[in-house]
Amino acid sequence: MRLGEERVQVSKSPNKNRSYDAERVRGMIHSNKEIDYVILLSLYQHRALTAEQLYRIGKFNLHINSLRNRLRTLADRKVLSVNSRAGIKSVPVLVYSLSLYGLRILIEDILKVKEYVQQLDDYKEHYTLDDLKVRGQHEHFYEVQDWLSLYLSRQPESFHCEWRRYPIFDDDETISYRPDWMIFEKTEEWEEEKKVNPTSNPLLYPYFFRRTTFDDQFLKPMVSVECDRGTMSRTELVDKWEAYKKEGEEMTSKSLVMFYPKQVNGTTRHRNIRETMVYSFESELIDEKIHIFQGEKESTAQAVALFVEREGNVLLNEPMTDRNSIRILVDNYRAENKKAAYLEVSDEVVEKLSLPLKPDHIVLIEGEEDEIQIIFNGMTNWVNPIGKVRTIEKWIKEGGLSIFQQIKLILLYPDNESFKRDITFVSKYLHYASYSELSELGYWGKVHREERKHNKVQWREVLL
Repeated sequence: MRLGEERVQVSKSPNKNRSYDAERVRGMIHSNKEIDYVILLSLYQHRALTAEQLYRIGKFNLHINSLRNRLRTLADRKVLSVNSRAGIKSVPVLVYSLSLYGLRILIEDILKVKEYVQQLDDYKEHYTLDDLKVRGQHEHFYEVQDWLSLYLSRQPESFHCEWRRYPIFDDDETISYRPDWMIFEKTEEWEEEKKVNPTSNPLLYPYFFRRTTFDDQFLKPMVSVECDRGTMSRTELVDKWEAYKKEGEEMTSKSLVMFYPKQVNGTTRHRNIRETMVYSFESELIDEKIHIFQGEKESTAQAVALFVEREGNVLLNEPMTDRNSIRILVDNYRAENKKAAYLEVSDEVVEKLSLPLKPDHIVLIEGEEDEIQIIFNGMTNWVNPIGKVRTIEKWIKEGGLSIFQQIKLILLYPDNESFKRDITFVSKYLHYASYSELSELGYWGKVHREERKHNKVQWREVLL
């Protein structure tokens, strides 16, 4: 039976057919709109989700089994479509999307816009069922939505969309870089408006209708999201990053996150990805024109959520950024026959040492051999300090800092777990330090070095 007629035919079970009155179904949804409207809006924004992903995104005040039951009821009444997808995980996964009837309810009762008819309308006021279809690459799409659901569970008020929805270009072929998803800068005024009325989000509407109805100038890209499936070579990854750099200001975001869902941080694939990013974005990383996050799914979602919460200041309120606290630790340095001094990092000091960039801290050790320790603050999955360390390493190999007998590069993380969870590199100069560990000791001097044997990582403590 065609939608829009009096009754909607549904199949309740293989042995029994039932029909539901369309208006009664609509009334049922309206009476449960605190849950059902969130379900419909989420599926409209994300196109297709599993129950687990929807549960994270919707922040429902009910058990996940209750949500599954509700999804089953909506699917039985043909409000939702449900497909079993094999190959995404070890067992088939149920993926939900809007049906034509579900989309109609959303258009008329939630968005309250005109239903698009191609023969009658010049432009769309809503996305159509054809726009919402997932065509191929189901595993890739699932992983992107899984990352987003982890991120949105921490930042539920974020404005976000896939690249096609911001903005629509006349010729899609002219776009050289196409992220999997985009997250926009926080705007208090619009976030408050969205809390009161979720349909006030301009990204729910096609571009040509949106620009006549909303002031969407506030929408500034903040994070481009990329899912790596392990299929691109290092050369192809470099080409991708070069395309990102060439894209205009309109599409280029202030940060980029690349996650690889299949393996934990520290594997060869993760290190290969990071090396291509450091190579392509070296100057941008040093100047912090862009912030890059890269690693496995859960930790990158957490890192980006914190980045957005801090409005782009990665190290906001991190205690290791307090130079006075580092100075006190250095003043308490205890090694025999050695003296330590904290050197205030300034443009004059950087110029005097001919450093290619400004570090976060510098410590000088006087002893039988004079030593300089160049320190950068680090965070799990944050690529920028790695790029800075690589630049310093190249400069040292070219003869920089030859006046010192010993040179150490130190990445200072909030705690031990932060650097052990990160994607690390073995280097002649590189050491890792934990601010919380040093604070408990009460003095500067304990760091860690990564050692690898047969692809197994071991950490060795080193006293400076």
